Amino acid sequence: SYILTNGDSSRLVKRLRIDRPLVTSVDSASYTPGFVKGWFQVHTSSDPANVQVVSELVWEELERLKTEPVSEAELNRAKRQKSADHVFGQQTVQNQAEMLANSYLATGDALFDDRYVEGIQKVTAEEIQAVARKYFVPERKSTVMIRPLGSGESEKSEGGSQLAESEMVKKVLPNGLTVLLKRQAAVPMVSIQAYAKAGVVSDSEAKSGRAALAADVMVRGTKRFSGDEIAEHFDDIGGSLAMTSQRNSTYLQCSVLKEDFISSLDYVEQVLFAPTFPEEDFEKLKAIQLTRIKSRQANPQAEILDFWATKVPASSPYHLTVAGTVESVSKLTVADCREFHQMFFVPSNMVLAIVGDIDVDATAAKVQGLFGEVAAGHAVNWPQYQENSPLAQGAAYHLKNQKANTAMVTIGYPIHSLFDEKQRSTLEMFEGVLTGGNGAGGRLHDELRGERLVYYVFGQPLNGFVPGYFIFMAQTRPDTLQEVLTRIETNLKKIRDEGVPKEEFEKTRQMLIAGNALRDTTAGQQAQQAALDELYGLGFDYSKKYEERLNAVTQEDVQALAKEFFVNGIQATSSPEEEPAAEKKK
Repeated sequence: SYILTNGDSSRLVKRLRIDRPLVTSVDSASYTPGFVKGWFQVHTSSDPANVQVVSELVWEELERLKTEPVSEAELNRAKRQKSADHVFGQQTVQNQAEMLANSYLATGDALFDDRYVEGIQKVTAEEIQAVARKYFVPERKSTVMIRPLGSGESEKSEGGSQLAESEMVKKVLPNGLTVLLKRQAAVPMVSIQAYAKAGVVSDSEAKSGRAALAADVMVRGTKRFSGDEIAEHFDDIGGSLAMTSQRNSTYLQCSVLKEDFISSLDYVEQVLFAPTFPEEDFEKLKAIQLTRIKSRQANPQAEILDFWATKVPASSPYHLTVAGTVESVSKLTVADCREFHQMFFVPSNMVLAIVGDIDVDATAAKVQGLFGEVAAGHAVNWPQYQENSPLAQGAAYHLKNQKANTAMVTIGYPIHSLFDEKQRSTLEMFEGVLTGGNGAGGRLHDELRGERLVYYVFGQPLNGFVPGYFIFMAQTRPDTLQEVLTRIETNLKKIRDEGVPKEEFEKTRQMLIAGNALRDTTAGQQAQQAALDELYGLGFDYSKKYEERLNAVTQEDVQALAKEFFVNGIQATSSPEEEPAAEKKK
């Protein structure tokens, strides 16, 4: 499995995703329990047009394992990768306890994983060839394929009267609530999602974490339903309802079976527009949030992100965190949460999206009758945020942590809001070149992960309708921390100085376009994407123009972006040392 799909130099990854962008992802795994016959699987995601050629190439590589022994270099690489993954997977006491428990549960031997890795070190090329010859035969192969809606011959539902998938329909109720409706009858379920512009961007230094706490309390009681009644309803029907707050939005997500959709709408309306914020539940959830804040220090990624945020200028809402601080959350009151709800949960500041096995016209009438009765309320006037400018000077900060053999890197570079369409598309290409865009890959991943310098490395935009930052994050070791920082800067400088070669640029573009075609396939994903795009003023169908926007990006655009914005950043590192190893004072 590791020889086939672990790392960009592995056989199938290189052939299907690197050399020819036929797939957006390819992985493999074996499942060999002691109590039943197991299996070996290869999983790919690709454009439907590439399915046949991908299947043929996968089988070619399986046949190759039968006809020729793997090379010594490949075998040694796979053994080192397995050993390294085993070590990286035991960095916290929780990881270690989970590994011991799972090993014992599955095999009766708490140290099975250790012995398994030791056994892999003894595997020979001849043994791999023998196993391939025994099991990789056509008679044993089963192929399962899931194609997108619209690619089959028929799009009729069981009754034959409605399309299995319709276009998204937008309606604006008289009170200002925007409603998005779409029939997607691949499975008999419905996703109900509602988004309000509010979150970290609506918190202040003194009330940091307010949006997150208010969201949690909103589901604990309404004018018509108690918190227990809400929980029991969704437990009884096997559905789910949750409120969450992030940086740019606070939102409700609800998933139910088709037959429970109408009855569940009543609960959704109550949670959104009639929460009572019970004092007892508020205090309990406040205590939980305080515990979560403290526990973030045990997670290297959460800890470094929180530390980095404290170094972002106070003029940016991104200097606050979603959960807030112990100091700010300790002072929050029920009145603060009620104020948050009254200020931002007004129809004109919200979007409701319903996608699933629905009758669009009947649903529109139901929504009009239920949500149309909500008072329009006041208008929420958001400030006009000035777009970020590149930093004139970079800054570096270090945090001493208590995590043995673990070091973290986060570097943030100012970028514009998502309203800058040209920069947004250029950033997609920039991210794809450096860190893969849709998943593992790109220059930094190939170089740093390939040389075992990092456990992971990725880059992503941290912005919304408010300008933010593009961040790089990596987990490494204290002794390689400076090397990772140097490699990241070297890769940025190379793009600034040389740009991106045409062949690499076009491969990246096709990889991103193919990956985008496979996104937003479920009812929940479609509801979320359409609702957020509509909420931010981009239009619910904005994502449909992704390929067009990406095709407009040039090599010169990416190089210019790197030259202007990716020179000076806000750098945060952490390790068990007082200072990064290479920077210790003499």
